[in-house]
Amino acid sequence: MVIKTLLFFLYLSTSTLFAESLPSTTLNASENNIKTSDTNLTKNSSLLSESISVEHEGVTYNCSKNDLISEDTNGTKVYHCATLEEKQLLDNSDARGAAETDRLKQAIIDKTEGVKRVVLIKSKEGNESGMWKPLYYTLNAVGKVLPAKAYLSLRFAELYNNGEFAFTDQDTRGGLFYYKAFKNNFKLSFQYEASIQFSNKGNIIGSATQADVNNTAFLFGTRLNYLSLEYNDVTMVMGKYWGVYYDIAGMTDKYMVFGTLGSSVYNLTDGGGAGTGLAADVLQLRVQKDVYNLGLQVQYHPQSLPILYSGIYAYTAGFSLFYKGLENGIKLGLTGNYAVFDKGSDFNTSRLSGKGEDDIALLAGLSYQKNKISVDFTLGASNNHVTDDVGNGIIGMGSELYVRYRLEENWRFAFGYNLLLPDKRYYSGQYALKDYIASLQYAFNKEYTQLMYLEGKHSTGTNADGSKMLDSAVLGFRYLLDN
Repeated sequence: MVIKTLLFFLYLSTSTLFAESLPSTTLNASENNIKTSDTNLTKNSSLLSESISVEHEGVTYNCSKNDLISEDTNGTKVYHCATLEEKQLLDNSDARGAAETDRLKQAIIDKTEGVKRVVLIKSKEGNESGMWKPLYYTLNAVGKVLPAKAYLSLRFAELYNNGEFAFTDQDTRGGLFYYKAFKNNFKLSFQYEASIQFSNKGNIIGSATQADVNNTAFLFGTRLNYLSLEYNDVTMVMGKYWGVYYDIAGMTDKYMVFGTLGSSVYNLTDGGGAGTGLAADVLQLRVQKDVYNLGLQVQYHPQSLPILYSGIYAYTAGFSLFYKGLENGIKLGLTGNYAVFDKGSDFNTSRLSGKGEDDIALLAGLSYQKNKISVDFTLGASNNHVTDDVGNGIIGMGSELYVRYRLEENWRFAFGYNLLLPDKRYYSGQYALKDYIASLQYAFNKEYTQLMYLEGKHSTGTNADGSKMLDSAVLGFRYLLDN
């Protein structure tokens, strides 16, 4: 049914796309409304220096000589210039969950409806009075492409764990994202994303795509498969999509391979059954305002691939609230998820912690971003949502920290921790998670979609039997291919 609906709207979109290029419009601008500094602009130079700022109608744009769009035979050069807000978006390459969906939407808008950016254009030599002019330069799709984005993210790594090395593809994924905006303010989205795993030897606990570590066969699974309808600030989502719990848990899910254990997003699955990760069979209502985002969701008998889980929940409900109205780059979040087990004849009662019989998870988060520094922190409590290494349910507190510093344009360093401490009043084992993580990353592009990384985890925690948890290290790379 979802596929038929998608094909129908694909047909509609091809008949309503632009049939010809949008014209470029020159703005009435003089040198009085172009603010530059002598250190950033050499007036008689044919090239921009490293960067230049231009203000037009109260908006400041940053331009770089590395972003050359075109050059004609007369020596006229056109450069791409982004607003400060856009530049911050590019730097926020750690976007996860619903935030990543917003990035995909914007990419399609840029491709199909024309990207309008203020740029600098160098006029012919000798015309010094009008040497630099801001104008709208429009990149048009000319109606030759569908409003869709196909992509493949290759992720491979060499894992060192327990004294052994293993080469693994770390959640390689690919998919198609379709987005169509209609004139009546309705917007339709569809996305299918698959996990592609050629070998999951050495698979890392905490990953969103997990399976039997002894299985070396090709694994093809569904990560995302949903349809959404948006009207103004309200969006309805149906299918398999990021749970609203992940709106907050995703704040700290930014390491290359390790993490997510303090917030227990996945808990040895993809989080689809409980609805905290890639929620299966979910119905969501999302409201996005200038100062806050609100998310509500329900699931009824959610099921997914048997290799991940086999429908142990009867129904679930969750909410998230993300507040963006504070100054100084601080954002706050709160989320809760309530899941009722389907206690049939095959239900494993050892999963229960001894305090109640339902799966409950609460999580609060704080995010701070300014210039080169990013700090994300979560703190939560859960009951029957987390299990130890042998499958016993626990009640306890969990916390995660992610601190990132951009060393240079292409280098950044991140560090933090994952903690999960059971409440000893309801748990007799010795399980305690104490992971300390460090990550060094080098990117080949400014969006950090093509990069290499070295990441390590030092653990001082213990398993249920009291044995020490092991340290791990990973050397890997990611490379995004998209249209």
